[in-house]
Amino acid sequence: MAFVEFEQRGHVGLITINRPEVLNALNLEVIEQLDDILLRAESQEDVHVIVITGAGRQSPWLLSLCPYFFAAFSIAVLFAS
Repeated sequence: MAFVEFEQRGHVGLITINRPEVLNALNLEVIEQLDDILLRAESQEDVHVIVITGAGRQSPWLLSLCPYFFAAFSIAVLFAS
């Protein structure tokens, strides 16, 4: 079952974790799907930014992970340059 969806809107890649019944909690399956979609989005030259969100009522863990995603993305961009 696909719990992570990707949609492109212009230069924005929108990733939605779709497990509202468990407040979009991460498990191994979701992490693997998220990894696959992030790799796919990274390979698209016309995607300039990626937004990660959750379906339904938002879980506070998404906000707590923002600094980690930003730091990892910044490091990836640094090494890719």
